[in-house]
Amino acid sequence: MGKPAATDRPRLTPLSHSFTLDFVILCTQQPERYLAEAKKVLDRLGLKLNEQKTRMLNAKEETFDFLGHRFAVRSSKRTGAMKTFYYPRPKAMKAVKSKIQEAVRTGQHWSLPHLIKERINPILRGWGNYFKTGNSRMHFMSIANYTTYVLSIMLRKKHKKRSKGWRDHPPSWFYDYQGLFKLYSLSAVSDSHSRYGRLATP
Repeated sequence: MGKPAATDRPRLTPLSHSFTLDFVILCTQQPERYLAEAKKVLDRLGLKLNEQKTRMLNAKEETFDFLGHRFAVRSSKRTGAMKTFYYPRPKAMKAVKSKIQEAVRTGQHWSLPHLIKERINPILRGWGNYFKTGNSRMHFMSIANYTTYVLSIMLRKKHKKRSKGWRDHPPSWFYDYQGLFKLYSLSAVSDSHSRYGRLATP
């Protein structure tokens, strides 16, 4: 057998890749100094800082959003010390509520256990695992309550009942008998050392 013709050989098409790195620098003083150092690091990596999306602010005076979280510096209710808290921003809360509502709307003709297992639980589990490292317990409770509320409304309409369904289908009924994922059970670590310790290289 002869060698394949040149036209039969695979061709490699050059691809153009872009690289984006998002980060936040938290400091107590001299933010200009840390910004300058960050620029030096990026220069060594061959990266360029996007000046239009870069800003400095006093986190004690205003909150800021980053990667779906809202960051706020406030006093701890337990110790009174100033700490940085972060939790799902309002846009993230609204987005997951929309996903839950859409999943219930399009799956209302399914059996309830199947709807919960195949549509609702993956949404809750994925969203919860992303935000569980923050100060998100109250936000988890809000989404959990919203989920059982939407499911109760669906069942009321499906079975043509006048009541909202809380008496027939309280939240515990969805968890104990229908397999609804307990979003609020995801543990959120309170101290920063333990919270970020899992990211450290052993």
